[in-house]
Amino acid sequence: MTKKQCAFCGVTAAMTKEHILRNKFNKTFDGKVGPKVLTVSHRGEDGQTERDIESRGLPYGSTVKVVCADCNNGWMNDLENEVESDLLRLIGGQYLEFTPEQRNTLARWTTKTALMRQFQNDPSVQLQPHSPVFQAAMSGHPTGSWTYAAPIYWTEHPWMRSVRIRTVATTAGGSDLDMLLTTIQVRRLLLQSVVSLDDVTAQYVDATLAPLTFPRFARVHPTGDPIDWARTPVLNAQEFFSASEKFAQVLMDDMDSPLKPFFDSDMR
Repeated sequence: MTKKQCAFCGVTAAMTKEHILRNKFNKTFDGKVGPKVLTVSHRGEDGQTERDIESRGLPYGSTVKVVCADCNNGWMNDLENEVESDLLRLIGGQYLEFTPEQRNTLARWTTKTALMRQFQNDPSVQLQPHSPVFQAAMSGHPTGSWTYAAPIYWTEHPWMRSVRIRTVATTAGGSDLDMLLTTIQVRRLLLQSVVSLDDVTAQYVDATLAPLTFPRFARVHPTGDPIDWARTPVLNAQEFFSASEKFAQVLMDDMDSPLKPFFDSDMR
């Protein structure tokens, strides 16, 4: 059996399959087998090429094999259990007033899910598994990550989009930046995640996002104003599909060089 390094704890062991979104949601939401399309776009200064990978399966059946059994059955399973009750209420559009602990748990789950989604895009990519954001996803209080949430009009199938941006910004002293922008939509819940993959990027993202507010989005982490979910406006479909672009534009305003190639994919 081939052994690899676990994406989170770094141990060399046999890898296990981890679901991007919890498999039991297929039963919860009466998920049915159907066609799934993963569109992978490779973008650079010369343009864009796309390819569609079609398969059949359950809507919550996508997995990636980059974590060891101890992580999969340990802290990752514990995190899924801890967030499940709140997640189901948010997915169903029910009232929820966030406590600091609930914010932290939802932010950890969103960060973990964003990282796993990126590995599905490109399993060979190296995301510095010993970086603070990986360790924080395991132990709590995510550093180098920002999480926003919004209720949306109901949509039947989950939708995720993950973009990895690697480029240079003038405000970061010309340093290379490396971040993930991930949109996660499940029924009535929309989550937007910005994850910094190194300390320099974390400083840039913190300085850029800290003074800003995004209409229709509530900031979950770092802790901002109190969130009263029942009074947060609802996004329509057009607004939700453009969520990633809005955050990407803000983060790229100070970047002075074209994007290096990165993967941009949708999972429907």
